[in-house]
Amino acid sequence: MSCCRAHDGLTIDFAAKRRYGVWAMAAAPQTTTLVHRSSTVADVANALVDLGFEIGLPSIGRYTVLDSFDGRLHATGITVLHISAIGQAPMLLVLQPGSVPATLVVRRIPEFADDLPAGPLRRRLIEPLEMRAMMPLFAFDDTTIAGALRDSRGSVIATAIVHSLAEAGSTPVVEIVSAPGHEDRADEVVAALIDVGGKTSRRTLIDSIARARSFDRRGYDSSPAVDLDHDVAAVDGFRMVFTNLVATISANLGGTIDDIDTEFLHEFRVAIRRTRSVLGLGNNVVASSARQYYRTEFAWLAGVTGPLRDLDVYILEWNGTVGHLAADRLLHLRPVLLHLQQHRKAALEAMIADLKSERASRLLREWTAISSDLEPGPDAERPLREIVATQIAKAYDTVIGNGRQITAGSPAEALHDLRKDAKKLRYAVECFGGLLPNQGRKAFVRQLKDLQDNLGRHQDAEVHSAELQVVAHELSDEHATPPTLLALGQLIEHLELEKVSARAEFADRFASFDSKATHRIVTELLESLES
Repeated sequence: MSCCRAHDGLTIDFAAKRRYGVWAMAAAPQTTTLVHRSSTVADVANALVDLGFEIGLPSIGRYTVLDSFDGRLHATGITVLHISAIGQAPMLLVLQPGSVPATLVVRRIPEFADDLPAGPLRRRLIEPLEMRAMMPLFAFDDTTIAGALRDSRGSVIATAIVHSLAEAGSTPVVEIVSAPGHEDRADEVVAALIDVGGKTSRRTLIDSIARARSFDRRGYDSSPAVDLDHDVAAVDGFRMVFTNLVATISANLGGTIDDIDTEFLHEFRVAIRRTRSVLGLGNNVVASSARQYYRTEFAWLAGVTGPLRDLDVYILEWNGTVGHLAADRLLHLRPVLLHLQQHRKAALEAMIADLKSERASRLLREWTAISSDLEPGPDAERPLREIVATQIAKAYDTVIGNGRQITAGSPAEALHDLRKDAKKLRYAVECFGGLLPNQGRKAFVRQLKDLQDNLGRHQDAEVHSAELQVVAHELSDEHATPPTLLALGQLIEHLELEKVSARAEFADRFASFDSKATHRIVTELLESLES
């Protein structure tokens, strides 16, 4: 159900605020926005009264915009505000196109959607946020006056909010929002305000403030792709990729150490793995001494962050892992989850110590300084497209060749090694994606991801089963109750069956990847690098 209707108009640059007395911008993308010339808050309020609005008393408050580090709420059109107004309980306000605004009184700013009570507000946020924390992005002080326009039966058909933003020199800002079915009446209000000097603005209030502060609401983009020229020297292309990756490592380091949410560590590790992979692809492009040194150091950094990530994945997937068990078994498994969380706490402390060590600090400091200026190797001046084509073809042949050798009797390590081969191939395609046509690249990555999902499912089941066997020994030593140990045994058995199931599914998944269709896509991608 739509709560309001958008009115198209001119986009007004926030920097032009000195030329206009009144600003009207939206709190939600579907809200009508207006700008008046040479008016005060009182002028705007009086104009609304003349149009039939009932005007309330001013409200003074501080508004804090919340979103994840990577802007997931903004990407889905959702705006979340924490409002702390004088004389009122702090509250969350969630605005979303096509939905009635949702509010909730809160004692503090919630970190995760899971922290919210069951209800419409939680339902709106939990899917887009997933495991990511809501972070305060920026705040602004505002004095607002609200007005309501009613029909003959007393029902509200439109609302108006007049803002007086401190950072805009108390320049008034007006929002007009139409109720469903009463868009025409709201149009009349907008037209009347335009007649007295108003202009519509497509930019929302929050977006205008963010723009004025040079704040990008889209959040941090961890994409490895950069714009690349086919004929640029290989070493220059590699340097551009390294520069982008080290920026992602640096951007996620603080959130990883502060343990804001699990995705910081995930993005941190992925950027490290991509860096190692690109260093591997850079044989003869980057001088061998530097290449080997940094591959070794980043392998160490990946190793010290691995145990925590394994536990994160298990705890994040806990509900799905135990979902097949009866309710009484879930109760008995509570000590197991608590034990895993204790393991996580220990792994976090160990990882933080390593990340704050001189070895890690030196690695990140040196790599940040020289990643864009690495010593060139013998093939440094060859066209980048030639090097990338050779490396993608080689990585693809490795996946196909090693995958075809896996049989029902192959050890689990063979699937694990193939998973690493598939990651290297995917990183080559993604990190140098700027050279490849989007459609073919995305189609290939989708097919490769299907294979990786199967291999990851097998690997996760194996890692989690091994972790639970350690927990079983520890709980047994701590005299856990027989029902807990029995439920734990059932859970380990379930993971073993999950591993068997993933193994049985592997042949079909690999056959789908090792197909003429996939080979044709790869051939087209490689041919695109020939010119």
